[in-house]
Amino acid sequence: MSILHNLKKIDLKLLAEELGETVPENAKIIEIKELIENSDLFKKDKEFVRGVVKSIVEDRTTKEFNNQSALEIEKIKLAQLEKEIELQRLKNQSLPGERTSAPLSVENLINSIKTLTIPVPEKPEALHLFFTSSEKAFATKGVPNGLQAEILINLLGDKANNVLTHATEEELSDYEKLKEIFLAEFQPTPRECLSNFKNAQRLPNESHMQFASRLTATFEYYCQVREIKKDFKRLCDLIVADKLYETFDFKTKEYIGVREGKTWFSPTELGRECYLFFSSRGKSLREINNSKLCNRSNEPQVINQAPEASKGESFRRNKNQNIKLERICFVCGAKGEYFHFAKNCPRRFEKNKNEREVSNHFVASGISTKPKSIPRNKLEFIDILVDGKKIKFLKDSGSELIIINKKLFPSKTTAGNIQVKSCFGNEILCQTANFSFACHEHCKPVEIDAVISDQLKMEGIFPPDCLKLFEQNELADVQDEQINSFSLEIQNILPFFSAVLDNESLDLTHIFDISLRDQVQHLVKGYEPAKEPKGTDLRLNVVLRDEIPVSQRSRRMPFAEQKIVDKQIDEWLEKGIIKPSCSYYASPILLTKKRDGTHRLCVDFRQLNKKVVKDSFPMAQVEEVLDHLGDGKVFSTLDLKNGFFHVPVEEKCTKYLAFTCHAGLYEFLRTSFGLSTSPSVFLRFIYNVFRDLIRDNTILIFMDDFIIPARDEIQGLEKLKRVLRVASEYGLEINFKKCQFLKRKIEFLGYVIEEGTIRPSPSKTTAVQNFPQPKNVKQMQSFLGLTGYFRKFVPGYSKIAKPLSDMLRNGAEFEFGPMQKQAFDRLKELLCQSPVLPIFQQGKPIELHTDASSHGFGAVLLQRSDDGELHPIHYMSKKTSPQQEKLSSYELEVLAIVEALKKFRSYLLGTNIKIVTDCDAFQKTMQKRDLTPKIARWALLLEEFEYQVVHRSGQQMRHVDALSRNAVCMVTRSQSEITRNIATAQEADEHIRLLKTLVEKGLRDDYIMKENVLFLQGGGRELIVVPEAMELEIIRGVHNKGHFAAQKTEDLLKRDFYISNVKKKIEQVIMNCIECILCNRKRGKGEGLLNSIPKDKIPLSTYHVDFIGPLPSTNKRYQHIFTVVDAFTK
Repeated sequence: MSILHNLKKIDLKLLAEELGETVPENAKIIEIKELIENSDLFKKDKEFVRGVVKSIVEDRTTKEFNNQSALEIEKIKLAQLEKEIELQRLKNQSLPGERTSAPLSVENLINSIKTLTIPVPEKPEALHLFFTSSEKAFATKGVPNGLQAEILINLLGDKANNVLTHATEEELSDYEKLKEIFLAEFQPTPRECLSNFKNAQRLPNESHMQFASRLTATFEYYCQVREIKKDFKRLCDLIVADKLYETFDFKTKEYIGVREGKTWFSPTELGRECYLFFSSRGKSLREINNSKLCNRSNEPQVINQAPEASKGESFRRNKNQNIKLERICFVCGAKGEYFHFAKNCPRRFEKNKNEREVSNHFVASGISTKPKSIPRNKLEFIDILVDGKKIKFLKDSGSELIIINKKLFPSKTTAGNIQVKSCFGNEILCQTANFSFACHEHCKPVEIDAVISDQLKMEGIFPPDCLKLFEQNELADVQDEQINSFSLEIQNILPFFSAVLDNESLDLTHIFDISLRDQVQHLVKGYEPAKEPKGTDLRLNVVLRDEIPVSQRSRRMPFAEQKIVDKQIDEWLEKGIIKPSCSYYASPILLTKKRDGTHRLCVDFRQLNKKVVKDSFPMAQVEEVLDHLGDGKVFSTLDLKNGFFHVPVEEKCTKYLAFTCHAGLYEFLRTSFGLSTSPSVFLRFIYNVFRDLIRDNTILIFMDDFIIPARDEIQGLEKLKRVLRVASEYGLEINFKKCQFLKRKIEFLGYVIEEGTIRPSPSKTTAVQNFPQPKNVKQMQSFLGLTGYFRKFVPGYSKIAKPLSDMLRNGAEFEFGPMQKQAFDRLKELLCQSPVLPIFQQGKPIELHTDASSHGFGAVLLQRSDDGELHPIHYMSKKTSPQQEKLSSYELEVLAIVEALKKFRSYLLGTNIKIVTDCDAFQKTMQKRDLTPKIARWALLLEEFEYQVVHRSGQQMRHVDALSRNAVCMVTRSQSEITRNIATAQEADEHIRLLKTLVEKGLRDDYIMKENVLFLQGGGRELIVVPEAMELEIIRGVHNKGHFAAQKTEDLLKRDFYISNVKKKIEQVIMNCIECILCNRKRGKGEGLLNSIPKDKIPLSTYHVDFIGPLPSTNKRYQHIFTVVDAFTK
């Protein structure tokens, strides 16, 4: 009986119909209950019945709520109409001289404006009505511009809380800016506006004229959001683009939504974005047009036709039929604790129509043996050398990837992760790694990226198309073996292999314009160094501190390496790079292995380098080169073949470059690797060659890395032509195998550059992630050197690394304790999150935000971008010295500004900058005539900058404050990001801080502390105590797992978290959930229009009664105001 308790008659009727029972038309409640209780399904599966009851009650509650909220916009319009009538009445009654009478007080003015303004609407679509009425009220009352923003904040009430927190002082005093901020926060997205317009339906009591008016207003508001202003062409483009958007699947819509941002794509732009998206996923045009295209597989698909069941039969069961207790959502597949009915699934409207067409079919599974009538082809295998190990690969023409069993290479370093899908549809997360492939021992190896997986039941799978990468030599014997194979198709990645390419097979798949691609190929194939190149008159001149010869004996080498050395020497002799020598100088050689498995012959010039006078040519800094890439969108990189060999050696200096080996003594006629002065001489040569192109930023150079930035592909191609023309004139040999052309995302100098942003390269972050725990000072120096290269991406780097860097001080003991482990893990975590910073752009406004503490200095350099927002482009964090720790807080704040100006001097000189600090005394100190010697020295350093100082409170400078405080204290040992956030928020919650104090003193046994996080013990569980500031965030995260009803959300929440008065807060979150609102569409009869109550012509005949509250309690504990108005007086 408890299941049917408190159900209404309409609920009982619906339940009986769902159970397959027929309810008489005039049946009473007790009769319906008896009918339900006597049904077979009720007796056998009460859990199922309980779920149906819960769904029915939720549907009814939702309908009642929708019925109450649907009239809100009409109420707002009615309120606006009443206010306009009131305004007109006041205008008619006012005299011309009233405007010049004594001004009202601010309080009376606010009350007067409230009277003339409609309430703030709950529906964001109606916000423009509120602002229209308020602006009319401002005009009627003659409110000065200086008071309009203050009155607006008063009218907004609680809705202005976020605006008050984040808006600047300038914005809080400007009505238009305040209105713009508020609309940006609450107004619906353009897609929601369009959805509201398309899904609008005429209300039962609404005339067609009224419905047409409402539709017109809704569409005009959508055009206003899209910024369409009487432009017929743009309107046509918008309509076509929206229609095109409707045809996309969910993943494509999600991708386009991210790419659009605040703007919208025209139809042609939308088509191009789709082409890029589908190409990146490896989809062909046939696959895009036919969503029912089956995966390639040799296995047959056995398809049976399932009989259709009528609506009534779907709930009837045979007496002997087993009952399936586990239920599943037929839309998204949710089951278990996340189960919900298909009609309540938030993803049911995303389901593809093609899937519905085959909903009455199923594929047979569980077949363990194949019928004899099905033919079986013999499988072909091939033996290939992988990193020197012979692997037996299955030749699979259906595979797009080379796949290797991970058990064969258990210690192989991985390059990243990749999601692959088998022909049966199951997705597998695998890893990628770089291997050296060769057909046999005498074949030249080729480097290829391959997938490694421990789920493979054979040694490997090899696509036959990849055989073209090898030279046409003898292949291994092909063997036959019967092994079940499967094909894999890759998702969301570019082409399936990355091999070393030659001129005939350039990797230009990212260039979608065929004409551009052909021009690049023509440039590369047509490139040829000039036979009589221009000269630069530059030669390597080696200057030694003394003339005492440096002579070392040759090192013994294995016979296999001697053959490699002989081959290299013969090649150099033939090209005129070396010659036999009779010098008194001799340096030994050594062989190093390249990435592709080949060897490089190097000379050990370490003893000679101690005597060489270094060349004074300046070396470019990495930051300086990267800062010039801010305006670039398309990039090309070039790699010189044996770059140092382009510079000849002075004839008198060749004797110094002599080297000895088992084959004799030789000396270099061209600049050699390993000599300390070679890089500077090579840079001098390159700058002489590309002098004009470097001056106009056509090409940027760092050592032997060349990059060509451009605004688009057309400009990039023109710049590439100029660079190659100059390189050809000077006889430069280019290694096109390592070049990249016209790419929008490129890896350069350890960074990934894309769309004006920069982030660490994945290979570098992988090295950080895999770095082992340091066991000595040398390893600690290596780790700090690796992470320090990317310190600009880590706010508060020096504070986080302080426990590690302190161990490098003189006399400090190496003790890797909990604090060091904490800092070590925190640095790895921050760098492995792929932080992104915009690249500096000249001419745009700059702000410098600084802060200081006794632990260190912090600063953030921000630049205002095209979107009008300030974005950080560089972080600075510096640890204070023992002497600086003793300075006063005021001196530390000034010193922080000085250190930041020194750090960012190259960005700030010649630019008007705004220095923002929480030190109010700084600006006044700079205006004094008499300063202390220390402050005076610092003031002189500021004279070369053009700056203005702005003071902000510490509450508004938290982003910088975190850089100057001891950041190690904010690191917790918990790996869960949400737990870290809760721990930080608990520290800011006064009530929880008090509880923590009581727990530490042993006064509360029902609470415990774990890793600085407060837990509540109860019911055999430990629940995290959620601080008030994070309650809605936690509730929203649990609810969004499946957009459950209030009770189910509460049940899931109480498994891990404790929140006081949680039921009301859950209801608040669900009422404001956009997806739930959109999914729970209105059903049944709509609401009618409001009608005014007729009034008599005598007083005290009709009353309007209402109450206001609850309000803050008075001394007598009153919380409500009871209001009675005589209708005759209105």
